[in-house]
Amino acid sequence: MKVGYTYSTISKLPKELRPEDVGKQISVEGIVSRISEVLEYPFKVTFVCQTCGHEIVAEYKPWEKPTKPKKCEECNSKNIKIDPLKSFSRRYQLLRIQDPPEALTEGVPPTHVDGIVIDSLVGSLKLGARVRVTGVLTAASRNSSGNRGFVLKNVLEVTHVDIIGKESPGDSVTDQDIRRFHEEVQKKDFKQRIIQSMIPIRGYDSLKEGLLLAVLGGAETWLPDGTKLRRNIHVLIVDEQQKASHILSPIVEMMPRVLYVEGSTIQRSELVAKTVRDDLTMERVIQAGPLVLANEGVFILEDLDKLSKLDKESLAKVMEQEVAFLPKADVVGKFSVKTTVIAVAAPKSGVIDKSKSLASQLNVTLGLLNAFDLVYIMSNATSGEQAKNERLYSISPLWASRESYYDREFIRKFIAYARSLNPVLSV
Repeated sequence: MKVGYTYSTISKLPKELRPEDVGKQISVEGIVSRISEVLEYPFKVTFVCQTCGHEIVAEYKPWEKPTKPKKCEECNSKNIKIDPLKSFSRRYQLLRIQDPPEALTEGVPPTHVDGIVIDSLVGSLKLGARVRVTGVLTAASRNSSGNRGFVLKNVLEVTHVDIIGKESPGDSVTDQDIRRFHEEVQKKDFKQRIIQSMIPIRGYDSLKEGLLLAVLGGAETWLPDGTKLRRNIHVLIVDEQQKASHILSPIVEMMPRVLYVEGSTIQRSELVAKTVRDDLTMERVIQAGPLVLANEGVFILEDLDKLSKLDKESLAKVMEQEVAFLPKADVVGKFSVKTTVIAVAAPKSGVIDKSKSLASQLNVTLGLLNAFDLVYIMSNATSGEQAKNERLYSISPLWASRESYYDREFIRKFIAYARSLNPVLSV
């Protein structure tokens, strides 16, 4: 979807913006990580001298506060008032564009650029959306109250909005790629080849197959009674061995859209979103949490059991309904969150007792446990051939398999293409 007008040929990620870009019209690609409600600001204000009738017209930016002239330019009178019939306001929204997860460097926080949309562009952006916005990068300043003092930062005055599809930037699929995909899937051992290339770890075949199903997704289906069946397949790994990260790490590298987060690092009630103050306008904005930022992609969550009770309840609702709500004071946010969740949880006692229910042995609510379609236990069991093999692989120097049939580029493009087709998977 495209809104507005654009003449820019320069396209950058937020982290690629430089001081010399100020004053230029540029395009920025990324994720909408912050957005405000629809607001109004005094665009054009007419001041009238009550003594001589002289009019002073001033125009303002959304971050500027109208200031009444100290005296009339004609008669020096200080009796000046605003004429509301000759003053006009405009609608606007504040937003923040952040680097997408696949563009992040490990250990480096994401970069962002704040922006403003006005009039016809208001309402064209949603929290968590992948966008390309075009506008003029402006150095905005304002005297702030309190201890902040003078505030100066770059703001993109947006003139055009382009909603990017599900395919990630840099993962464009060509006709030649599609022909190769169709050739490869005809091979009898294609499933084993793609799994081994995506997760080059020995053993745990059923788990790796489940993870492949999750990253490809299912088919969004509507039943005759109007019930919608989601396409996202959620996976829970109950990890006795504390080895799940070895299996999940390759997925982070291979997936075109993935966000990897540890549950212990998520502040209470911030999994979905939170409200903060914009430091330039001091207006309240909604900031996306990691679950919203992973929209239309994969959210890998370690330490699921360490989330707060409230966040566990929120996660369960989002996984089933694919919609999140943020009721905070007078701000109510509703977001589409079509995210595949792959989570890891540790048993309370360190091991799973097969004589007891799984729910009683995890620090996870029953509602959240039921939201997962596939549950795998990475067991420390000492009997059985499969357990023996998996135990040996976990301590062996041959933990990583050397066999890889497809490179990273092929896998990323194949996953992006398969997800765009809304595939129906067979067992």
